[in-house]
Amino acid sequence: MLSNIKQRLVLMLSLVCLLAGGTLSVQARQSLHTNYTPNGKSFSYETAINFQKQSFKAVLDLSTCDDSKANENILSIGEDLQGATGWGGVNVIHLFYTKSNNNLELDCFDPRSRTHYEVLKDISGELTIELKSDGLYVNGVQRCDASAVSNILAMSSILYGSTQGNTRSWATYKEISLEDVEGGSTGGGGTTTPTERKFDASWIQNQQKVGDWKEDAHATFIPYASVEAMKSDAAFNEPWLTPQNAETQLLNGEWKFKFVPGTQDGPGESEFFAADYDDSAWDNIRVPLSWEMAGYGKPVYTNVGYPFQNNPPNANVGYTYYGVEDHNAIGFYRRSFNVPESWNGKRLFVHFDGVYSAAVVWVNGKYVGYSQDSNTDAEFDITDFAKVGDNQLSVRVYRWCDGSYLEGQDMWHLSGIHRDVYLVATPKVFVADHYITAPNLSKDATSGTLKVALKVDNRDGVEAAKKFLVELLDHEGKTVGSATAEYSGTDTKTVDATISQLSGLHAWSAEDPYLYSVVVKQ
Repeated sequence: MLSNIKQRLVLMLSLVCLLAGGTLSVQARQSLHTNYTPNGKSFSYETAINFQKQSFKAVLDLSTCDDSKANENILSIGEDLQGATGWGGVNVIHLFYTKSNNNLELDCFDPRSRTHYEVLKDISGELTIELKSDGLYVNGVQRCDASAVSNILAMSSILYGSTQGNTRSWATYKEISLEDVEGGSTGGGGTTTPTERKFDASWIQNQQKVGDWKEDAHATFIPYASVEAMKSDAAFNEPWLTPQNAETQLLNGEWKFKFVPGTQDGPGESEFFAADYDDSAWDNIRVPLSWEMAGYGKPVYTNVGYPFQNNPPNANVGYTYYGVEDHNAIGFYRRSFNVPESWNGKRLFVHFDGVYSAAVVWVNGKYVGYSQDSNTDAEFDITDFAKVGDNQLSVRVYRWCDGSYLEGQDMWHLSGIHRDVYLVATPKVFVADHYITAPNLSKDATSGTLKVALKVDNRDGVEAAKKFLVELLDHEGKTVGSATAEYSGTDTKTVDATISQLSGLHAWSAEDPYLYSVVVKQ
């Protein structure tokens, strides 16, 4: 049936990128709205943003607010703007204005609590709200620091608008914009120096922190430069094979490795990420492979209890009767990789299929991001860290973290990079996710409609226009139906392609596992 369609995603470069081969850049200032007047109606928009390079700025004229209403929701920013009855429990900033007394109420929330509350008096006329990497500013004055809104600042896209409470906004939005921070303009192919990020080792025991600068989870896809390259790849018909013609680069193989035993007080010191660090005396280890299988420590099997002392959220002290002699050990991995000239101007990701149990990633000596969750993918955008030519990749792996308490199952407990690692190159504006459904499917699964939702990622906020062609291919590669979807603008958003009136379809069954393919071109 259509719900069992074999999914293929082909990301074809636009003609401009093929011919120019250059880099894209962000405007120093990107205007999202000017002189916008919602007139008391709900509104919500989404924009891609990188708070290490950009700030969110809104300039409002409060003179048009309704002086008969209290707590007018003039602006909310975050992952969920909430409705009339929603209050807290998500990462969001709410601002409420009461014109009759010129009070501005500021509320910041994370999923656990309200992180900041304040009422500002004598606010009238023009109001400027800025959300920067170091906190929230009102009329140029910092009202809360980054710690109160850290989860929002870690997002790659935000919602903004007015949907919360009983009164929508009557303010006039003179301008809403994204502003480049100093030194924060984005180049292509890693030609810029990114704003420095920082890793905090306390995150391995912070139950609210499961990643830093990690890409949102998405459907699996492997990009190709053309349909011909995709169809000529043996992995197209046998997807368990390693792609040979894709816009990917496999990083499996020999890595340099240093094992650092832990202590009862925590992991040992392991500052080995400098680009020019001399690792020539280190051991070699094969990736993917759990380090116990290479002789570093012993594999641990438990069916009840943990291999470490039960002291959440800490997981530091191992039990010797389980064979643990090195407590929360660290494995430090290093290797080089080469970015080909043909990838100049593209967006570049490093993808880990699985790491036990927490990983910190550096490229060319610069901190890129952090991930927990041993058996799910972790992907990081390294466009501004890598360069065409030779590069250096370092990964610090912690044997345990607070997430290990959720992984205390009846199984072997192992450590290290235990699944594939590879690079992925995409256009700067690209399909980051896809969701395929089959509404109106007949009972015998021989007719229906195919709907493909495509999330178009425009995190740099560049002006772009793209047309996507979605094709449904049968088992023999013949086109069964097709549809198009168009994108234009500067935001990250979802566009839909719908193939209607499909008939004569071959239903899937266990006895006859017939598969279709979906191809998406841009």
